[in-house]
Amino acid sequence: MSRSGVRRRSVVPLAATVVGLVATGCLASPVTAEGRREFRELAESLGEKPGLGLHTIATSPLVRAQQTAEGLCEAAEVGSPVVQAWLACGFDPESAVRELAAFGRFERVALVGHEPDLSSLIGWLLGSAG
Repeated sequence: MSRSGVRRRSVVPLAATVVGLVATGCLASPVTAEGRREFRELAESLGEKPGLGLHTIATSPLVRAQQTAEGLCEAAEVGSPVVQAWLACGFDPESAVRELAAFGRFERVALVGHEPDLSSLIGWLLGSAG
């Protein structure tokens, strides 16, 4: 059990639910044309994989992440991304898990955020951090 009282085992279903994690730079600058092209190709290839249909996409409020999330929504044929302040740079994994509880009604969720936060979250969910 972690200091916050959240058991790692209790988030195993969450790890299966969060099917996509997209990291962007922690900058206020917009995505470049090349970045949009590369991401569109990635999003389209994800859409071709069976079982990866997304139900919602949560994004950081930073402009680059929002632009990325909008492209992912379009490629995945999902409504608008849900802006989540906690996905801005600097969240800790245990806080993220508590915040993700709000998405429990969705089967598949993609997160669009920033590094190193998303890698820390993945490590925590897999039990390799902290």
